[in-house]
Amino acid sequence: MRTVALTVLLATSAFLPIDAAAEQFIFECNYSYSSSMPINSYEFKPRLFEVEPLKDFAMKFAVQSDMSEAYLIGDLGTEKVISTFAGAISLLTLTEVTSEGEVNVTSVNLDTLASVHSRHVVIVGELFPSQMYGRCKLLKP
Repeated sequence: MRTVALTVLLATSAFLPIDAAAEQFIFECNYSYSSSMPINSYEFKPRLFEVEPLKDFAMKFAVQSDMSEAYLIGDLGTEKVISTFAGAISLLTLTEVTSEGEVNVTSVNLDTLASVHSRHVVIVGELFPSQMYGRCKLLKP
């Protein structure tokens, strides 16, 4: 039922413009838990990890109503990300490729607004993936 309401809202709402001619909606995602695990790049020996509480981690995305374009909204401006919508399973996936080539992926279940943000980064030569778990809200215009 939420997907139907969200679809109607997306089709009839105009939000803060990234592209003034296109209608869009904004997701604000807040993450309460995280997990991470450094992986030695030369000798794959993952260590066990646990989910831990997380404070003050949030992301905001502007997505065109037809799901064709999306932008990460940050403190220093906006950055275009890849938007993928799987309508059959109500899943919106937003993929950012950083200037260094690292990949960050945010998935939002449009039925429940549950979200997972995954980062795949290299820190001091070591692969250091992490995930954050939380929920998004659709901001009103």
